[in-house]
Order: sequence, then structure tokens, then C-alpha cells
Amino acid sequence: MAATSLNRSVAFVFAATMIFVGSSCTGSSSDSGETAEAGDNYPGYLGAGTDAPPPFSRGVLDCFYDGLHPDLPAATIEHTFEVFEDVDVVHVRLTLDPRFVDNTFGVNAIGWEESKKGKHTFKELVGSDHAQLKFHGAGGKLLEMKIDYVSKDDDVASGYRSMGVHGGDGKVLEGEIAHVLSTTTSLDRNLNERGLGAYTEDSPETDDSYTPHPTAGAWDYRVVYEARIDMAAFPSGFDRALVEFIHASPAKGEDNTIIVEPDDCPEDWCNDPDGCDPGGCTDPDGCDPPDTCNDPDGCDGGGCTDPNGCDEPECDEDVDCPTGEFCSEQGSCLPEIG
Repeated sequence: MAATSLNRSVAFVFAATMIFVGSSCTGSSSDSGETAEAGDNYPGYLGAGTDAPPPFSRGVLDCFYDGLHPDLPAATIEHTFEVFEDVDVVHVRLTLDPRFVDNTFGVNAIGWEESKKGKHTFKELVGSDHAQLKFHGAGGKLLEMKIDYVSKDDDVASGYRSMGVHGGDGKVLEGEIAHVLSTTTSLDRNLNERGLGAYTEDSPETDDSYTPHPTAGAWDYRVVYEARIDMAAFPSGFDRALVEFIHASPAKGEDNTIIVEPDDCPEDWCNDPDGCDPGGCTDPDGCDPPDTCNDPDGCDGGGCTDPNGCDEPECDEDVDCPTGEFCSEQGSCLPEIG
């Protein structure tokens, strides 16, 4: 897989998600009141701090790669089903690799020397950072949204919070906003839930291993986005949540936006001693994704491989997309960033 920045010349390589999304692992930890221990990695990245929730109980973990780092995903998406305020929801959590972006800034920034500016500030996290997620049900894509990472808000003690899909860089692009019941981010939790709102100039001091700070151990150094979606958004059932690219302004590397594609999660990320393949794979070397080609003449990688059919492309040319986006070769509207 080749690393790709998001621009008009890039070849879009996300068709594999029509067959499967990474490898799915069911975790054995509970998400009800448990917190991470110092030095633990959830779901596999350094920097969770001492207060981050562990992987979802009975959750599914999907991994996405940028091509430069085959040993570690550029992003992961976990999802599980739960009841939130008496409503059945799917709870989704997107976590970005700290090698791409993290919650270190100011004099205590870690690994930002090679970035375009050679530094990282809190204000840059407030700028344009967001995550764009697509949610599929049995009938295809039913919801798409951007989640704001953090914005200025004088109504909270820290002065900053995530606006979710209701402001900042967040909004619902497709589907009903009423189905988005809650959102949060790791930086919002750091500043508000964890009582660390004073850290808006320099993040808590740490090292390359993201060792928790003695007096701010709860600080999550990872960039994490979460959302709870009403299951009413998926009348025929929930299928999966996807990312086609990840974005940070700035990122630690050369490109602020990179396309990602799914692949097997690292084997040692499995948290279930009985194994993590809900599909019944018993091969210690892993299993191939299911063959879903339904063409008697064979299928190539460029066509629809879903036996239930594939979504119609959302665009044919740039004019079909909202302002500030362009139409990719695969018929998806993508933002013109950087």
C-alpha cells in the first residue's frame, strides 16, 4: 500500500471496504467504569493515560493503514451496541496513530520536530481539526458527518470544548442530525471531564513513550473521536463505520491529510484470550476475507463485489460536490484540504 496525500492526482484505494473492513476483534474488557492502567495501550497505541476507557465489551475493532507503516495502523475504529439514555445506540470510537497527530503541544510537544512548522501549538488543534466518518447500514451509507475536535467556548470553565456536529468544524453531511445523540473527543475530555483545563498553552510533560505525568496522569495524549448514534438511523441494522482519510492541521508528517485503507489488525492487539475472530477463523496465520464475488466470469478489484449490491457513486464530476470538495475517480466527494 502506498501512502497518499489527499489531492486530485491521488488514486483512491478504498474499494476493499465493500468486502470487509480490516479485521474485527471482539474484546473481553468492559466499558462500564473501567479505566486504563498507566502504560496500557488502548486499543494498541501509546498515550492513553490513566483514565482512558478500555476497549468496548463485545466490541469490534477495525484497522486502517496509510501504507508507510505496515506494522501499525494509522487509525482504528471500534464499535459496540449499548443503551444510552434509554435508547439503543451504536457507540463508535475513532483513534488516530500518535505518529500522525497527538495531544502534545507547546514546550512539551513530542515528535513534532519534523513537521512543516517544526512545532505544535494548542491553537493549531483548535483550528480545523475534525474527523469525517461514514456509517453504513444494510442498505448502504445512511449517515455521514464531521466531528469537531475542539473549539473555543466561553460557556465551559476551560474555555474550549468539542462542538460535535453542531458547530466548529463539525456538521452532518448526510442523514438526520437528530440521530447523533452524543459526541466527544479526547481533548474535550482532558480539558473538561478530567479537570485538566489549565493545559491550554503547554500539554503535560511526557516522553517518547507517553509516560503519564505525575500530577496529570489522566491526560490522554492520543487524538480520539467518539459518537453515539441512534439505531433508528439504521432501519435494517448497522453494518460498519468507515474513514476514507484522516486529517490534522498540522500533522507530524509531510501531509496533513492522508488516505487510509483497511487491512488486518496487528495480532497482538487482540484482548480476548479465546481469540478475536468472530467469523470463526482458526488459522494462526490469519484468514483471507470472504470471497463475495458473484460474477460467474470473475471479479476485478475495480467493480462492486458486494453480493447485496453497492452504493451509487455520489458524484460524477466536481460540480456535483459541495463547495470546497471535489469528485474522486471512484465517485466520492472529498474535501480539498492543504
